[in-house]
Amino acid sequence: MDNTRELLMKKGSEYSVFCYDIERDEIILVKTSNETDLYECACMYVAQRINAIEALYIPLIMAISLSNELAVTFPVDFQLIHLYNVGRCGSTLLCKAMNATEDCQSLSEPDFFTGLYNYGM
Repeated sequence: MDNTRELLMKKGSEYSVFCYDIERDEIILVKTSNETDLYECACMYVAQRINAIEALYIPLIMAISLSNELAVTFPVDFQLIHLYNVGRCGSTLLCKAMNATEDCQSLSEPDFFTGLYNYGM
Protein backbone atom coordinates (compact mmCIF):
# COMPACT_ATOMS: atom_id res chain seq x y z
CA MET A 1 0.00 0.00 0.00
CA ASP A 2 2.86 2.42 0.72
CA ASN A 3 4.00 2.41 -2.92
CA THR A 4 0.44 2.96 -4.18
CA ARG A 5 -0.15 5.66 -1.58
CA GLU A 6 3.10 7.41 -2.47
CA LEU A 7 2.34 7.23 -6.20
CA LEU A 8 -1.14 8.69 -5.77
CA MET A 9 0.08 11.43 -3.44
CA LYS A 10 2.64 12.53 -6.03
CA LYS A 11 0.96 11.75 -9.34
CA GLY A 12 -2.66 10.93 -8.58
CA SER A 13 -3.96 13.76 -10.75
CA GLU A 14 -2.48 12.00 -13.77
CA TYR A 15 -4.88 9.05 -13.34
CA SER A 16 -8.62 8.75 -13.83
CA VAL A 17 -11.04 6.09 -12.62
CA PHE A 18 -11.68 3.66 -15.45
CA CYS A 19 -13.75 0.81 -14.03
CA TYR A 20 -14.51 -1.52 -11.15
CA ASP A 21 -13.60 -5.19 -11.52
CA ILE A 22 -16.12 -6.98 -9.31
CA GLU A 23 -14.46 -10.39 -9.69
CA ARG A 24 -11.13 -9.08 -8.37
CA ASP A 25 -12.75 -6.39 -6.16
CA GLU A 26 -10.45 -3.76 -7.61
CA ILE A 27 -10.74 -0.23 -8.91
CA ILE A 28 -8.81 0.32 -12.13
CA LEU A 29 -7.27 3.71 -12.77
CA VAL A 30 -5.68 4.66 -16.08
CA LYS A 31 -3.15 7.25 -17.07
CA THR A 32 -3.69 8.64 -20.55
CA SER A 33 -1.21 10.33 -22.84
CA ASN A 34 -0.46 13.99 -22.14
CA GLU A 35 -2.32 15.05 -25.27
CA THR A 36 -5.59 13.54 -24.02
CA ASP A 37 -8.01 16.00 -22.40
CA LEU A 38 -10.75 13.91 -20.81
CA TYR A 39 -12.84 17.03 -20.24
CA GLU A 40 -12.94 17.77 -23.96
CA CYS A 41 -13.63 14.31 -25.41
CA ALA A 42 -17.12 13.25 -26.44
CA CYS A 43 -16.85 9.88 -24.65
CA MET A 44 -14.47 9.61 -21.71
CA TYR A 45 -14.36 5.81 -21.69
CA VAL A 46 -13.43 5.68 -25.38
CA ALA A 47 -10.66 8.25 -24.89
CA GLN A 48 -9.37 6.29 -21.88
CA ARG A 49 -9.29 3.01 -23.83
CA ILE A 50 -7.60 4.48 -26.88
CA ASN A 51 -5.07 6.67 -25.05
CA ALA A 52 -4.23 4.65 -21.93
CA ILE A 53 -0.50 4.31 -21.33
CA GLU A 54 -0.62 2.87 -17.79
CA ALA A 55 -3.14 1.05 -15.62
CA LEU A 56 -3.18 0.89 -11.84
CA TYR A 57 -5.20 -1.84 -10.10
CA ILE A 58 -6.12 -1.02 -6.50
CA PRO A 59 -8.11 -3.29 -4.15
CA LEU A 60 -11.42 -1.57 -3.34
CA ILE A 61 -10.79 -1.44 0.42
CA MET A 62 -7.41 0.23 -0.21
CA ALA A 63 -8.96 2.66 -2.71
CA ILE A 64 -11.53 3.75 -0.13
CA SER A 65 -8.84 4.21 2.52
CA LEU A 66 -6.60 6.15 0.13
CA SER A 67 -9.44 8.37 -1.08
CA ASN A 68 -10.29 9.29 2.51
CA GLU A 69 -6.64 10.12 3.19
CA LEU A 70 -6.31 12.14 -0.01
CA ALA A 71 -9.47 14.11 0.89
CA VAL A 72 -7.86 15.18 4.16
CA THR A 73 -4.45 15.90 2.61
CA PHE A 74 -5.83 17.77 -0.41
CA PRO A 75 -9.13 19.32 0.71
CA VAL A 76 -11.32 20.78 -2.01
CA ASP A 77 -14.37 22.97 -1.86
CA PHE A 78 -16.83 21.82 -4.48
CA GLN A 79 -20.20 20.19 -4.89
CA LEU A 80 -20.37 16.95 -6.84
CA ILE A 81 -23.43 16.41 -8.99
CA HIS A 82 -23.92 13.22 -10.98
CA LEU A 83 -26.24 13.43 -13.99
CA TYR A 84 -27.13 10.22 -15.79
CA ASN A 85 -28.26 10.61 -19.37
CA VAL A 86 -29.46 8.06 -21.83
CA GLY A 87 -27.73 7.94 -25.19
CA ARG A 88 -28.59 10.31 -28.01
CA CYS A 89 -30.12 12.92 -25.69
CA GLY A 90 -27.77 15.88 -26.13
CA SER A 91 -25.57 15.08 -23.12
CA THR A 92 -22.35 15.75 -25.08
CA LEU A 93 -23.58 19.26 -25.86
CA LEU A 94 -24.57 19.74 -22.21
CA CYS A 95 -21.10 18.65 -21.05
CA LYS A 96 -19.41 21.03 -23.47
CA ALA A 97 -21.63 23.91 -22.29
CA MET A 98 -20.86 23.11 -18.64
CA ASN A 99 -17.11 22.96 -19.35
CA ALA A 100 -17.31 26.39 -21.02
CA THR A 101 -17.98 27.96 -17.62
CA GLU A 102 -15.19 28.65 -15.15
CA ASP A 103 -17.14 27.20 -12.23
CA CYS A 104 -17.89 23.73 -13.56
CA GLN A 105 -16.13 20.64 -14.83
CA SER A 106 -17.97 17.91 -16.66
CA LEU A 107 -16.98 14.46 -17.91
CA SER A 108 -18.93 12.97 -20.78
CA GLU A 109 -19.75 9.28 -20.48
CA PRO A 110 -17.43 7.93 -17.79
CA ASP A 111 -17.89 4.16 -17.93
CA PHE A 112 -17.26 3.55 -14.24
CA PHE A 113 -20.92 4.02 -13.29
CA THR A 114 -22.14 1.79 -16.10
CA GLY A 115 -19.98 -1.01 -14.71
CA LEU A 116 -21.45 -0.54 -11.24
CA TYR A 117 -24.94 -0.66 -12.69
CA ASN A 118 -24.15 -3.82 -14.66
CA TYR A 119 -22.97 -5.47 -11.44
CA GLY A 120 -26.21 -4.46 -9.70
CA MET A 121 -24.57 -1.98 -7.35
